[in-house]
Amino acid sequence: MSMRSDRRLYDTWYDMIRRCYHEHRPNYIRYGARGIKVCERWHSFKLFKEDMGNKPPNTALGRKDHKKDYCKENCKWTKKKGRGK
Repeated sequence: MSMRSDRRLYDTWYDMIRRCYHEHRPNYIRYGARGIKVCERWHSFKLFKEDMGNKPPNTALGRKDHKKDYCKENCKWTKKKGRGK
């Protein structure tokens, strides 16, 4: 994995942590405030990387069931939604 792709994966992981646990983040209201958490295993970037592998280009981390937490069984890489011009 290149340093650039490793950085993108790290940024994705850190954003997931922030929206679930950092009350000052704008998205916290839609995640942490609703009780959405990150499984204990994924509090480690190394273990998150082990479970999810490389982040494919133009993807985002998605949850299969939006009412459930972030964990290996409930997450997948999804295509990023296009932005209107």
